[in-house]
Amino acid sequence: MKKLFNPFEEKPKPIENFLMDWKTIYPKSYCKNEVDPYTKTRIILMNEIEAEASMFSHQFHRHCTDNNVRCDLAMMRRIEQMQQKQINWLKPIDETPLETTIGYEHVLENLQL
Repeated sequence: MKKLFNPFEEKPKPIENFLMDWKTIYPKSYCKNEVDPYTKTRIILMNEIEAEASMFSHQFHRHCTDNNVRCDLAMMRRIEQMQQKQINWLKPIDETPLETTIGYEHVLENLQL
């Protein structure tokens, strides 16, 4: 039987373990003619979630006065920036703006259900 993930049993890892090099960041993009549309919508949604997290942490950093917290926030923002790049680069380079727009429409349809 597969053990279920329990976040309260997990041990914290050093934040430096989450830094990636360029080889790790750059993933193999999906093939736009073979991928499931649901996969495209998940990638678009995750990219927007990462972008929103980035905007929030920038705002929080501007209003925070504790330099220790600001230093930790800067490290987290760098890691989140790497994650956003990794997700964003899953989109193939030959995908047209129209295909991307249709993907955004699919995201809206799935969110309204």
